[in-house]
Order: sequence, then C-alpha cells, then structure tokens
Amino acid sequence: MSTGRFVEAQEAGRQARPVLMISGTGRLRNYNEQAAALFSALETSEALGSPLSAVLPNVADALVGEPDLLTLGEGTEARYYRLVESPFGRRPGRTVVLEDVTEQHLRRRQVDREHRILLRAVEEANQAILVTEAAPIEDPGPRITYVNEAFEEMTGYTEEEETINYRKDETPYWLHWSIAPVHGGTGKVERWVSVQRDVTEKQRRKEKLRRQKSLLEQTQRLAGAWEVDLRSGGLSWSEKIYEIHEIEPGTEVSVEEGIEIYAPEARPRIREAFERLVEEGEPYDLELPIDTAKGNRRWVRTVGAPAEKEEGEVVKVAGAHQDITERKRAEQALRGERDLLRRLLEISPNAIVRLDREGTLVQANGQVEEVLGAEEEEVLGRTYNDPAWNLTRPDGSPIPEEELPFAQIRSTGEPVRGAEISIEGEDGERTHLSVSGAPLEGKSPGRGEGPAGDALAEEGGAVFYLSDITEQKRRKRQLERQNDLFRRAQEIADVGAWEYDVKDDEGAWTEKAYTILGYPLDADPHPRNAVDFYHPEDQPRVRDALRRALEEGESSDLEVRVGSSEEVRWVRIQGEPQRENGEVVRIRGTIQDITERKERERALRKLKSRYQTLVDNFPDGAVYLFDENLTYQLVGGQELSEVGLSAKEIVGSTLHDLFPEDIADRQTRYYHRTLDGEKCVFGETCQGRRYRIQTVPVRGEGGEEVTAGLAVVQDMTERWLQREKLEGRKAKVRALYETADRLFQASSPEAVGNVLVEVIRKALGHEGVSVRFVREGHLVATHVAESTFEFMPERPDFPIDGENVVAEVYRTGETLAIEDLDVLDLEPTYDYGDLRSVVVVPMEEYGVFAVASPEPGAIGEFDTHLIEVLARYATLVLGRLEREKSLLEAKEEAEEAARLKTSMLANMSHEIRTPLTSILGFAEAIGEEVRDADRPSEVDLGTLSQFSRLIEEGGHRLMETLTGVLNLSKLEAGEMNLAAEPVDLAEQAEQIAEELRPQAEETGLALRVETGEGLAP
Repeated sequence: MSTGRFVEAQEAGRQARPVLMISGTGRLRNYNEQAAALFSALETSEALGSPLSAVLPNVADALVGEPDLLTLGEGTEARYYRLVESPFGRRPGRTVVLEDVTEQHLRRRQVDREHRILLRAVEEANQAILVTEAAPIEDPGPRITYVNEAFEEMTGYTEEEETINYRKDETPYWLHWSIAPVHGGTGKVERWVSVQRDVTEKQRRKEKLRRQKSLLEQTQRLAGAWEVDLRSGGLSWSEKIYEIHEIEPGTEVSVEEGIEIYAPEARPRIREAFERLVEEGEPYDLELPIDTAKGNRRWVRTVGAPAEKEEGEVVKVAGAHQDITERKRAEQALRGERDLLRRLLEISPNAIVRLDREGTLVQANGQVEEVLGAEEEEVLGRTYNDPAWNLTRPDGSPIPEEELPFAQIRSTGEPVRGAEISIEGEDGERTHLSVSGAPLEGKSPGRGEGPAGDALAEEGGAVFYLSDITEQKRRKRQLERQNDLFRRAQEIADVGAWEYDVKDDEGAWTEKAYTILGYPLDADPHPRNAVDFYHPEDQPRVRDALRRALEEGESSDLEVRVGSSEEVRWVRIQGEPQRENGEVVRIRGTIQDITERKERERALRKLKSRYQTLVDNFPDGAVYLFDENLTYQLVGGQELSEVGLSAKEIVGSTLHDLFPEDIADRQTRYYHRTLDGEKCVFGETCQGRRYRIQTVPVRGEGGEEVTAGLAVVQDMTERWLQREKLEGRKAKVRALYETADRLFQASSPEAVGNVLVEVIRKALGHEGVSVRFVREGHLVATHVAESTFEFMPERPDFPIDGENVVAEVYRTGETLAIEDLDVLDLEPTYDYGDLRSVVVVPMEEYGVFAVASPEPGAIGEFDTHLIEVLARYATLVLGRLEREKSLLEAKEEAEEAARLKTSMLANMSHEIRTPLTSILGFAEAIGEEVRDADRPSEVDLGTLSQFSRLIEEGGHRLMETLTGVLNLSKLEAGEMNLAAEPVDLAEQAEQIAEELRPQAEETGLALRVETGEGLAP
C-alpha cells in the first residue's frame, strides 16, 4: 500500500461510523470496516478506484440529492443515514461519513403524525378553545389570534339583552337597555328611543344564581349528586358518586368520612370550602384529587351550593361530583405534546417562522439567526417583502411581488413547497433558501371582508420552514462543472465511454468511442458487433471479459489492439458491472486510445536497457528512471538496500504511492520541469534523513524529444549532521564571547554568579547550573538555576576539606566530568535526584560551578571545554574584584589615619594651650601679688603657694602631653613597649577638674567632682 493510501486508511479506520474516501474525480479511494459491513458491493476487489456512481449509485445519488438522506432497506427494516462530507488532504478529495439517523428520522415522523392528530382534535372539540397573544394585559387586552367553531357558536347575540360597559375609572358595569321605534304621522319610523338602566348588582346576583343552577343541572346529568341535611347531619349520595369513589352503593358515609376520601394534600381546601358553604352560604367549584376505596387516584370536579334556608340560615346543602380523570390525563398529554412541539421548534436544524395575516414576522425559532443571518429581535416585526431582504431568485433575477411565497399563500390559500429564493445578509453575502409554507387556519373572512384576493383566515396567517440550501446549490454547481469537466476531459484525454443495458439488450457509446474504434456514428453499438472489430488475437480476451462481467459481475481492464494488420492501434478498455437486487443489469466502461503510450513504452524499454548497468551499480545513492506519467520504470543503487527497499517494490509506483502528500507534491514539480527539458537539483527531508536529489531529462533516439527522466538520490544526512554540529559549536562560541563582556563588567561575586547561570543556560543550552562560593570553610550553593530543582532538589553545602567530589575538585583544581552517574559506585551520602551527567570546574580559591543534566552524556567534550574557559574568565573577574576590594579598604584606612592625625593635632593644641594658659595666668598673678606689696610681709604666702602649685601641675600636664605625643610616634613606629599599671580614676578626675576650674569660673559655671570618697573641694 502506498504512503498516501496508508494515511487515508488510518483516517478511515479511526472512525467508528461507516466512512468512504472519495477522490476529486468521484472515484472510491478507500473505506473502513463499518462501510464494508454495510455495503456488500465493496467486497469486490474492483471497488477501489472505480467511480462511486458505479459501485454505490444510491450513495452517489444521495450526495447530490436533497435532502442528503440515504435509505437502506425497506419497511420496518429500513435504516436512514445522513451523509456528512468534509475535504481530505491537499488533493481535491473528500471524506463521506454515514451517520445513522434512523431514530431521529422515525421520531420526527412520529412527531409530525401526532401534531396532525392534535390539530384535528382541537378543531373537532366541543369545548370553546381560543389562543391569544401574551400582551398587552391592559386595556384593550391581548389580541385573539385563533378560536374554534365551538367558541363562535357560544358567543351569539339576541334582540334584547344586557351588555357590559366601562365607567370613566375603567370599572365595569352592566346595563339593561331596550330600543323602540318612534313613528310619525304617516307611520314611518323617524327616531329611535333608547332607555338604559344600571343593573350591575342585579346582574351579578342573577349571574351567580344562574351559574349555580346551571352547574347543578349539568352535574346532575353528567355526574353524581350529593346532599347534606345540616339539621340531622345526614349525607346522601347518588349511585354515580358511589361508583366514582368505588364504594358499595348504600354504604353509609358521614361528612367527615366524605372529606377523608380526598387526597391528603386536597383535604384542607375542601374542608375550608365546605365550612364557608355552611356558615356563609358561599358556593364552591373545585377540581381535586381523591383516593378511592380501592386505592386508585382519581380527579373529580366537586361543586356545592346552598339548597335550602330557614330564617336566613342554610339548613341543607347539595352538590355534585364529576369524574374528570380522563380530562386531566388529556390535559397532561396536551401539555406534553405542546412541550414536545416547543422542543421540536428549538432543535429544528432549520428556521421556522410565523407571519400574521399582514405578512409580518411575529414568531421565530432559535435557528433563524443562523439561516437568515440576523438575530431574532431584528427579524421580528419585519414584513415578508421588506426591501432590506433584497429578495431575488438564486440566479440573481428579481422576483415579482405576486410570486413571493407568502403572496402566493395569501392569494390561493394553498401551501407552497420548495420555493427557492435568495436573500442578502448584513455582510453582503447572499444566502439561498428553500421555502415551504402553509396557511394557518382561523376565522375565515366574511363576504366583502378583508382585502381582495386574500384567502387567509382573519385571525390566521402562515407558517414557513426555511432551509439554507447555499451549500447544496454550491455542490450542484460543482457537480455541473464536474460533468462538464468530464465531457471536456474525454476530448482532452482522448477517452470515450460505453454502456451495455443487459435488460434491454442495448448498447450506447459516446461520440469519442466511435472515433477511437473507427466506427461510423450510425453503427450499432451492441457489444457483439464491437468484438469483431478488435484484432483477431485479442478477440477471445474481449469476449471472455464480457462473459465474466455478465455471469460473475467481474470488472475488467484490458489493453488490446484494434484495426487491420496494416494499421494497428492500441486501446485500453475498462468495464464495470452494476447490480440491482443482486443481478447485473448494466455494464459501463471507458475506452482510450493508448497507441502513443505503447510507442513510448517501447522506447522506454530501450532506455531501461541502456541505463540498466548504471542503475544496478550506482555506488553512492540510488537512481530512479521515471516515465512521463511519473511512474518509476527502473530503480537501483546501494542506497536502496540501506533503507530496506527493493527495486521490485518501487517499480510501477509513483511519488504519491511512496511518499507523504507534501513531499510527493513538491517533488512532482521538479519531475515535470525535468520532463520539460530542465536539469534540477534540490534537497529533501524524509523520515529524519536529508537527501540531495538531482534530476536530468532523458531523450529518445533522435536526441530531441524528452521521453523520460532520471533522478539520482544521495543521502547527505551524515554530512548535514556534521555541518549542523559545526554550526552549533560556532553558535555557542559566538554566544559565549558575546556574553563574556557582561562577565568582565560584573561588579560583585553575586553578579558573577548570576552571569554564569544565564550564560550556561542561554549560550550552551543547559538548564541545570549551580555556582558555589567559599563561605566560612564551606562550598555554599549561592546561585542555582530554577530548572535544576526539577531533577535534583537537594543542594547541600560541602565542607572544603570534606570527602566529596565537589570539595575534591576545589582542592585539586581539576575538572570533573561524569557522563552517567548511575555507572559510578557513589555512597548515598546525598540525594542526587534524577541527576545523570555533570561537569564540575574549579574557580581557584573562590569556589566551583557545576553544569548538570538528567540525561546521560548530555554535556559533550566541546561544551566541557567551553565551561572551563568560562570558569577561567570567572576566576579572573573574581580576582580583580578581590584586588579592588583590598585597594578600597587600604584607601579607607589611609583616609581614616589622616582624619585621626588631624583630630590628634587638634587635641594636642588644646592639651598644650590649656596647661600653658594656667602656667602663664598664675605666673602673672604671682607677679602682681609681689608688685602690689610694699614689704615682703604684705605678700600672701598662702595664695602664692597655691598659685605655684597650680603652675607646677600645669607644667606636669604639659610634660605628660609631650610625652604622650612622643609615645604615639614610637607606637606608630613599632618601638613602644607597653605595660599595664593601676590608675586612680578619682584622682585623675580631680586633676582634670582643677585644670578646668578657672575656665568654668570665668563662664560662671560651678564645677565639682563626685567620687566614692565624697565631694572634691
């Protein structure tokens, strides 16, 4: 089986319903098992490739008919199938699925039959039935659209009657009025006098009494009667009531027992109604369910009214029961039928619309939008001849007003079936419709009423069934084009057609068949005459083929000679028997002049002989010799055995038999160009392999006419793979160097880690990436690609001196590459998940980074080398970042030292000036004290002693400051030896206070020192 046919068989086989695959020329290409079980004609080997009309004429007729419904079988065994078509493949083929719609079809017929019965029952009913519109509820009330004859008989008028009227506030009131003539002197009526009287209350009482009396009279005739004497409490029933309740006649029943007969849910209502009847004299009329003595559920209409009064009190009540069970069942059935009709309207595949008597659309089902191209709200209210419809015939010609379907129904009162019209949608597209309609019955217009020529009922209208036949018209036009194409094809392809009618024993030929056989057009086309015209050596084969077709229903395909020995021509004759009721009734076939093809085949055989040695021994690839029909005639070469094919399998096949449709279509174009004399070189991919194909024209003996083509096919897959691999490597290197700048510009180890993860993923295409930096003696996974967690969830920290492969890479500085982790004997210290292959590279003292994959061998040697290069780049960047950090820290230390020196100088200036100020101040005070005294005895020795002590202390402090500066210099130079000594903090505090006291006194501040020993003086 060819690849194309194999794909079609797969497509057909996937269907659970019968499927037929039809070619663009109407021939049967394939079918599935369900179709074979349904049609016995498919069991013959000649079915495939034959015209559908020849194999399954009923299916072919259904495909072009309307509706496209196929009936198989007769009577109660008949099955109905809907044919669903769809295009298949790139060539003009189609798939036909047979959908069994037997149940739907039978249900539709049943519904139609029940609908007719329902309409008949409504018309023949003796009860008044009317149908109104839903609105308006307010005055004047909804319009009546239909009434039956019983309603018309019920509403007659008399000469003198009471009528109802409405006051200004719209409340109704009753009038009794009479009309009398007023005669003049001559006896002629000159005026009419009307006297009116308001009898509203009287009419109400009268009407109420009339209803009660009428009700009792009717129920006594149609139902059982009952009576209750309220004085004695006795209840009496007629025999009919006993019968309704299925109780033995004569059985005594109390009022309470009579109420208990009603169904539990109905007892409160009947009890309340009976109490109002007894206490207020209010009649009742109810329809309630009861449970009979035998347990049967029935419905009754029960009425009750006062029967006798004494001194204004009711002393006796009476009423009747009527069995309305059947009516209730009928109402329920009617509701079900109405619901069924409503649902049928909802599920109808076509639009159903109702028009009133004026031709306005007043009702539509849900399919109107799909069929008419407008929403229901837009359609309702429009008339049948609204210019917006832009109605025409399907051919575009205008339709006269009187020929429109609604106008015909209004004029004749007769149904219209299958009228074809065309409408224009909002998008400008035209839709072709099949319109069938019928008038709706109602009150017929009286003589002289209604417009002239109007046969519609006054309250009727018409209902229409609209089918979208746009696609059907398209298929019909397509079929006409195909038939015309077939006629033209006969002329172009030099093919004629013939038929033999077995029943009538008559033959028929097309004009082309006469021409091919060399017969005059008036010759008898009977097969027995035609056989004699064939070459004597071929006549037995023709007669045998005709016999097998008649007796066994066997198809035939012969290539025979016709004509005399001087001028012999070759023809191809095909015959296909057609059966009816199991018997062959006709044979249809074609006849084609193949003389030129035979000559080409003879020339091709010579070519095959010429190229046989080349084809058989072609070393690198395969060679194919194809004819003008693109059929392979000679095949050979080493490549065939390598792909598992043989020349026998290929010879006689075409491109479409061997390859998928897209490949076959593409190569067909090159083959045709080759047959036109052009050399072609092109590439092709098939089943994952890459091929180089070169085609050259092969010329005949004269060297001018191209008679065949030669295709040389070489498998270039390995070369292509090598080229692809090289290109892939180049692409990775380019991507690596393009992204290297980002790595060099990284400003921190965190940025380096981010760039490494991104570069590996985007440049090398590996999703599993992790970067580990050294942190406190551990290799910590600081940067991990999100996809890594999918196959390796655990990312533990590794001690740099630990016993694990990652730490070993860090310590040794050597790359670790593992192609398949499963083949290594690793202790289960860590959960490696689905990790299979990994490459770990060191980054000197800074850490390591790893690339991993769940596929074994996924990281090749080339990728490993690129990863190592990237690791060296990262190491350089990390080293640079470390040096920059050290320089920055040194700079900051120098700046801090300068700042400290400046602060120290400021403190030294303060520390030097403060004792000097004290020394100079107290020295001046001593001098003034001495100068002011005339005699030494006048000098205050105590004051001088105090001043001298302070001068001494200031000198000591100055000396200590200078000593401290010298010690600081020694400390910076590393020449200072430090020793710990005890310090009296209280003493130090008192010394400082004494030094600052003069300044405090100058500013008016009191200065004192508090220590553990008390206050300083």
